[in-house]
Amino acid sequence: MNQIDESMLILPREEDDDEEEAHMEMDAAQARQVEAQEAQARAQMQAQNLAKLSRRPEEVLRDLEQEAEVLKNLHHKISQQLHMLQVEEIVLKKQAELSNFATY
Repeated sequence: MNQIDESMLILPREEDDDEEEAHMEMDAAQARQVEAQEAQARAQMQAQNLAKLSRRPEEVLRDLEQEAEVLKNLHHKISQQLHMLQVEEIVLKKQAELSNFATY
């Protein structure tokens, strides 16, 4: 009843196989590149960690004090910006109240 003859079959072309193989090779090359980058990043992290371990306590303390100063300055700037935003919010609310009052 339902016979399939060869003319009805869609056979993969050799070109499709070649393209698929090329894509697979490209994917494999990209995977190798990612693995190499990850290995390089791990080696870099290990080198940084070793450098940190070999530092004298005075150097570590100095760096921590510098980081604390930077954080303190950032906190101050953020607090200032927050205050300015709060003031702006109050001003906008007052303006809205006044414009609502003026329309009545």
